[in-house]
Amino acid sequence: MHWRFALNRQTHHPQRSEHTLHSDCRILQRCPHLKAMIVENSQAGEVTEGHAKMPTELPPAYATSSSTHQSPSASQYSQPPSLPRQNNLHIKRTAGPLKGTWIINPNLKLPEAVLTPLRWPEKRKNLQLVSESGAINAEVWIVGKERSGEAASGVDRDKNVWPATVNVMGKNGAVKVRMNGDENHPFELTVKSHCGKVTIGLPRTFVGPLTVATVAGPLCLVGSVKAQVATFSEVKNTFKGFIGDLELSGFGNGDWEGSSLDVDCQDGSVNIYYLDELDKRKAAKMYQPHFWARMFRKDTQPSPNVMSVQ
Repeated sequence: MHWRFALNRQTHHPQRSEHTLHSDCRILQRCPHLKAMIVENSQAGEVTEGHAKMPTELPPAYATSSSTHQSPSASQYSQPPSLPRQNNLHIKRTAGPLKGTWIINPNLKLPEAVLTPLRWPEKRKNLQLVSESGAINAEVWIVGKERSGEAASGVDRDKNVWPATVNVMGKNGAVKVRMNGDENHPFELTVKSHCGKVTIGLPRTFVGPLTVATVAGPLCLVGSVKAQVATFSEVKNTFKGFIGDLELSGFGNGDWEGSSLDVDCQDGSVNIYYLDELDKRKAAKMYQPHFWARMFRKDTQPSPNVMSVQ
């Protein structure tokens, strides 16, 4: 037959290219009846002596590249790293940068003897980071028994640990905070910066009020965040609004027990992202020309995909 002749010819010419061999194999994979016929003939001894037999196990077909680049999934931001769970943590750095990853469990009970003394009328925070002179780069995870679980078990309101409280304050340097949590682990994030820009990454599940006070710098709602913000007011360098679905949130019906974000920046811009878009932006900037030459320069121009509130 026509096909058998082509395959037998392959055995007489071992110098034929690998590409030709793969072409024959692809033909056999597309036509299973031909492969069955060749195997049957080989077993019947129809291949002449001295000729190499065609292998009955064909190499795998070439995989077609149909996968496309996918955006980070929600699961990427729902699994905290394998680090100790902590609570009521207070770190104050007098010189140098403050950088790290902290996993906060508000349900974790610690004896007062090991905690930082408080000044009246201070209230103890679940996490407090302070840098006197240096940048802050914090990755924060909120974990623990879900708020819904506490409500179901009849936990007293005064003993309710939610929302978790996170305070970050930088006096001379940029402040970057990445918050990881979900609707069952709400948090109150308060960020203050005296001299340096503020960058905040929020989970997609964040729903709550937003208050930003700026004196010498814009508020930049970057990417998808800007479409999720309802404005309450813009008065005297202070922006007040709400991130998420205001109507479905129940905000305004009694005391708010969900998440919230409060930022006070005296000299610098305030940039708010969703976590996945913040990661994409960082990755894209690393591949831009002259990135390493510009990485230490102050970025004063907002991205084109930014809503600025002066």
